[in-house]
Amino acid sequence: MEIYEATEDCEINEQGDKYYKVDSRALLFDLIEDWNDGTIEVQDILLKREYIDAKGEQIRLNYTEIMHKNDKPKATIAILHGFGQNSDLFVELGIQFALNGYIVQAIDFRGYGWSGGRRVEHTLIEMQDDIVALLKESDPDIPLFLYSHSMGGLITFSFLMNNPDLNISGVISQAPVTASPEFVKIDSFRLMLVKFLGQEIPELLLNARINTSSVSKKAIVMKWMLSSRKVVPILGVRQAHIISYLMHHFFYNAKSFTHPVLIHLANDDKVVNNNATKKFFEKIGSEDKQMFEYDGVYHELQYEDCAKEMFRNNINWLNARFKEGNTFKLGAIDFDKIKVALLKKKAPFKQWKLLITSIVLAYYAIGYLLMISKIVNKDRHEMIAFWPCSLFKKFFGKK
Repeated sequence: MEIYEATEDCEINEQGDKYYKVDSRALLFDLIEDWNDGTIEVQDILLKREYIDAKGEQIRLNYTEIMHKNDKPKATIAILHGFGQNSDLFVELGIQFALNGYIVQAIDFRGYGWSGGRRVEHTLIEMQDDIVALLKESDPDIPLFLYSHSMGGLITFSFLMNNPDLNISGVISQAPVTASPEFVKIDSFRLMLVKFLGQEIPELLLNARINTSSVSKKAIVMKWMLSSRKVVPILGVRQAHIISYLMHHFFYNAKSFTHPVLIHLANDDKVVNNNATKKFFEKIGSEDKQMFEYDGVYHELQYEDCAKEMFRNNINWLNARFKEGNTFKLGAIDFDKIKVALLKKKAPFKQWKLLITSIVLAYYAIGYLLMISKIVNKDRHEMIAFWPCSLFKKFFGKK
């Protein structure tokens, strides 16, 4: 099965690393659409999928492993997908990494893709447990890099803020979520409201407000997003609460992120807030950080016209880590000490909206009680809207 080929211009740097031309992208999408278990051989690459256990009630995650048939991998790239999607969108990128000497591991987060769990209800904190499950599958004798996309970036950054001592050699984050889009505002009152709804009506669904046509300029990606049965483009209110909570407190915890990091941004991305990500980049505690921004491309950078340039930047950044001796074996992990939780520091609680809302509700509640107790005029509109005037007339007006 011919999916990719090496062309004369596929070399991307002086070290001989290559970016392979994919001629049969549609064939690759068709190949993996219904594949959830077993091994597929694609030229020199082995694609393996199986189910692994994660913390929770009967949670099984669909796990993907991509590696070269003959080469011994020099490091692991663990890929964490974004909102609504699954690991399918990163199989092609995984093949590119595998052809350059890496073993790639990926999961479908719980509630997404082929993984188990309740659809759109699990929170990002529970999904941090899925990262733990992925770490258990990683080879402790080689370095590990986390590669996150969109919502996967929010999960990954918050996970590492709470676990700064994990032996992760670095993080690559592609179009990460660090704050709400500029047209969506999150404040303390909305956080309290969505928290209440999440506790009382966890099955309630919300509009994620994502414009599908802004995800990618490539027709095949659009087709996949709109037709794949594994795409889950809706948002549960429990999930919305934790997403909003993490974004609300994210910048107050930025100093806690100290791992080496490479961030990629799409200049025309309307799905995430690039300005917020740039501010986050300035605030993080990592001394080893780099960021690239690509013009004229959308959210799914691995398929946009910048894909080759971005991959070159990824490989060069990884090579620099090895050359400078900044990589280390993942080593044995004490999984009992890994912290899966909300962020430590809390943003200041801005109460003015809550205060105004409370005053208005109390005002109308008093008017209603005065009306039903017949203390003042029985005119409903006057009681509810202008009960202080009616009360004044009753006690101080003309008899």
